[in-house]
Amino acid sequence: MTARATERLCPRGARAYPSRVILVTTHENADFDCAAGVLAALLLHPGAVASFPGSKSPAVKAYLEAEPDLLPETRSRDVDLAAVTSIVLVDTASGERIGRFREILAPAGRVSVTCYDHHPREEDPAGAEIHRRPTGAVSTLMVSMLEARRLTITPSQATFLTLGIYEDTGNLLHAGTTPEDLRAAAWLLERGADLLRVARTLARGLTPDQVDLYHALLHEARPHRIRGQEVVVAAVAADRFVPEASVVVQQYVQATEAERMAALIRMDDRIVLIVRSRATDLDASRLAAAFGGGGHPQAASAVLRGLTLIEAREALLAALRDTVVPSVRAADLAHPALHTVTANSTVDDAVGILNRYRINALPVTDRGRVVGALTRQIADSALHHGMGSRAVRDLVSAEIDVVPPEADLETLERRLLARNLRFVLVGDGPSRITGIVTRTSLLRHLYERDAAGRRAHEAGGPGADEREGGIDLAPMMQRRLTPRAMAVLRSLGEIAGERGTPAYLVGGVVRDLLLRRENRDLDVVVEGDAGSLASALAGRLGGRLRVHDAFQTAALFLDDGLRIDLAAARTEHYRRPAALPEVSPSGLRQDLFRRDFTINSLAVRLTPSGFGRLADFFGGRKDLLDGKIRVLHGLSFIEDPTRALRAVRFAVRLDFEIARETAHLIRVAHREKVFDRLSPLRLRREVEKTLSEKRAVRAVEMMKELGLLTALHPDLAPSRRTLARLERTEEVLGWYRLLYRDEELLAWTVVLGVLAGELDGSARAELLERLRPGRAAKRILADAPERTRHVVSRLASAATLPSRIHEACRGEPAETLLMVMGLTGREETRKAVSDYLSRLQDVTPDIDGRDLLRAGVRQGPLIAIGLDAALQAKLDGMAHGREEQLRAALDALGSS
Repeated sequence: MTARATERLCPRGARAYPSRVILVTTHENADFDCAAGVLAALLLHPGAVASFPGSKSPAVKAYLEAEPDLLPETRSRDVDLAAVTSIVLVDTASGERIGRFREILAPAGRVSVTCYDHHPREEDPAGAEIHRRPTGAVSTLMVSMLEARRLTITPSQATFLTLGIYEDTGNLLHAGTTPEDLRAAAWLLERGADLLRVARTLARGLTPDQVDLYHALLHEARPHRIRGQEVVVAAVAADRFVPEASVVVQQYVQATEAERMAALIRMDDRIVLIVRSRATDLDASRLAAAFGGGGHPQAASAVLRGLTLIEAREALLAALRDTVVPSVRAADLAHPALHTVTANSTVDDAVGILNRYRINALPVTDRGRVVGALTRQIADSALHHGMGSRAVRDLVSAEIDVVPPEADLETLERRLLARNLRFVLVGDGPSRITGIVTRTSLLRHLYERDAAGRRAHEAGGPGADEREGGIDLAPMMQRRLTPRAMAVLRSLGEIAGERGTPAYLVGGVVRDLLLRRENRDLDVVVEGDAGSLASALAGRLGGRLRVHDAFQTAALFLDDGLRIDLAAARTEHYRRPAALPEVSPSGLRQDLFRRDFTINSLAVRLTPSGFGRLADFFGGRKDLLDGKIRVLHGLSFIEDPTRALRAVRFAVRLDFEIARETAHLIRVAHREKVFDRLSPLRLRREVEKTLSEKRAVRAVEMMKELGLLTALHPDLAPSRRTLARLERTEEVLGWYRLLYRDEELLAWTVVLGVLAGELDGSARAELLERLRPGRAAKRILADAPERTRHVVSRLASAATLPSRIHEACRGEPAETLLMVMGLTGREETRKAVSDYLSRLQDVTPDIDGRDLLRAGVRQGPLIAIGLDAALQAKLDGMAHGREEQLRAALDALGSS
């Protein structure tokens, strides 16, 4: 290199660089993150020269002018391109964004190229050494490399690098911020970074020109619904060039809490596009790339030339339609279980299908191809005219529509609403149908979306937990479920997504998530083949798999004890009241419709697109908030009377009320005597669970109010005296549970024994015949009144000696003794039984039969008499050791 050329590379007064030049540069319009990355690259590449290809932001320029020694640089026009043998690109890998330095990259391979970037993959230079990680700032990537090489930096350099991280991550608050960004900031703080200076530098006010631009944005910004998502678009003209227009757009986004914004700003001979996105469905960098720009998913920009503002706006809207990920596709709203009727079927057959699945229209097929539709209105009219035996083909309407699975919401609206269709089919043609979208499901989605928007507006902006179509429960799941359970659910969702099989977490675990209660059950409903999905999950996670193909259910038992139950979405049909249901495949909504109560009809999406989104078709969340137990339809208790007892159980457990219309439906079911048709086994199981609740008295009171007690037996109508005894029994059971005995307690038998205390012998026998309890429970309940009276009698005549108490209670089940404590009003009796249960029953003599044999007692009944005497002496405190107890035993045998 000539001396003149060398001089052109160097700032005046700096040392001369060698003829082989390493050039460090970045993209045009450099911000703090770019400049800080360049500074770090100089530290990583000793002897390199820094040069910016174009202007820097005014804030960066002012900062570096105040600290001229922080980042030595050479003017772009002073760089001899021919002398460059190696180029280092920071915050970009695209030669299109580095001004005149792009000439260095041609031809490929002439110079070595190193890229440090945190943006999504661009067109990387051929043969380049690429360092790329998806951090919130490129400065973070550079800091990690400085740390790895154990390089020393000054406090001024640490402060400048911190500025880069804080600016590009929005003070570590942007959605794209990563844990690595925080760790890098901490590392810099340990090396003397001045956070006060960082705050002062970034918290700069708007200039008069920027204020004018801000007001223009407020006036011109308009929300656009694009592929189901709301994007704020603004197109404004500035009177002159406005430095750092991106700062103005960012302030607008923060003030309005816009999730997605694209601003077009005409300045001089160019239009600047600035994109900000806080949502995963709009990649800002991809949108900017459509106009030759770049950035990262949360923030990006581009420069447009040769277009009017109107043309640029139209081009932007077109690019948004190509870039925005639809919030909902036809495949997302479609019910995969497609109920159809063949063209040769009779109208009677078709009406049966319409009634069974509670739907209002049926696709009609002929040789596997959909040829039309039959509506309930047409079918009912045909029945009215005596045409039930006619073939469906005679009544079919030819108006059907098929949309592809990726069709967006606007397409569905045009087809279903504008053309007033009952449904559209989803698939690749009439012969390859994969699902159906009904007008009802579309209207419900639109209502929920608009309702979410209204709630957000009333709250002053989009809530942190709101998503289109429902609430985002993912953060709550992260807090309430174990890390292992979350990992398993995400894996399951990923596999389901890959297979195009929607999967949902359902039932009690969703209810308890919203109630912030503990629940370890993982029940999953699959709109498709549950067994196949379970097998794929087992292939990834291992464990023991049990599949029931006939029922389309599966259970996966993982090695760490976690269990996941999967079931195909299905609907139920009851041939007669109280019968067991017949099931057939369906979609999610119909599966949830068969649930007992609205609070148990909630589901959470598990597939990656929308993971954690709540599906609430029937107002379950509102009933949770209102504390209501409500059934989903008027025949709920007719079809399954056991739901009445479950309603009581949930109301007691959750401290909810049974909704008025639901209570009315229980009484109607009782009048219709549907409980009489229940099998003893099904009835007993629900009675056991209900009377085992900790607030059993409240359960009994509710059962009495609803007529459910007389459904068990006509004479089961507890008096005030019995209810008072039940109150004592509930307290006694609570006390006994605190003893943590190893023996299993049949608590429900205690409650039922006290509850049935006023029934005569024949009525009690009828009640037991109705419930047919198991052997252990029957042994407790069969002669409970006689046994409890016997214990009370023995205790009343006994002295207060522990041995007499032990003798009176010994051999009785704990359940019988707890009944005694609940039934008796005598405090001394309750105290005696509690002493026995908590202490005396566990006392044993310190001697055994061998001691008596060695003392000369013959084998036989005398051994038991002697040991019993030793025990009584020990209980009463008369014999404290083995010798004294042996003497007591021998004395008793000598006097016998």
